[in-house]
Amino acid sequence: MWSREEERQRLAAELHDSIGQDLIALHVGLRGALAEIREQLGDDQTDEMSKAVDRCLALIRDVRVISHGLYPPTLESLGLASALRQLAGELAGQYHVQVDIAEELKSARLPAAVEIALFRISQESVQNALRHGKADRVDIKLQYEDGRLLLGITDDGTGFDPEAAIGNGLGLTTMKERADAIGGQLRFDSGRGGTRVEVNVPVTLAGGD
Repeated sequence: MWSREEERQRLAAELHDSIGQDLIALHVGLRGALAEIREQLGDDQTDEMSKAVDRCLALIRDVRVISHGLYPPTLESLGLASALRQLAGELAGQYHVQVDIAEELKSARLPAAVEIALFRISQESVQNALRHGKADRVDIKLQYEDGRLLLGITDDGTGFDPEAAIGNGLGLTTMKERADAIGGQLRFDSGRGGTRVEVNVPVTLAGGD
């Protein structure tokens, strides 16, 4: 599981630092060239070159989205709390995703394996709620009590049968494997009123205020 995340991190960095930067340079070059020769071009040629500039910009955005999905840079640089807030922010405008982080966790750093596992579980849970559960609201809560980290993701979607859903594209098996890998316990509670995913993992805080 950890080696898989290391590969995701490597690919994300390669996309961002290599392909992403090359596309930025290409976009700047195309935009500059268009500005210099615009008056020499006909309307059709100007339109085609403008489309090429816009398409290049769209590709830059796509690479950033893919890179972030593979391994969000915020998770590595700022930690789990910031990465969860960013996840919610990316969905703002389409969905209501609320993140509640305990004060002592807002700037604390957790072991890398724990941060990655809990972020991936949160990411998968949110995607399941919005895509499969047709939820309007998702609440993510991160707490720390008596040496244990408590992550809860609750939604108001249609719910599902956890046993029947295993192997049906919801990633439940992978989520359990991630929790097991960090010594945590994963629990699902789902029905017509929505779904709650809970992770309970022993952890020692480091780097908090």
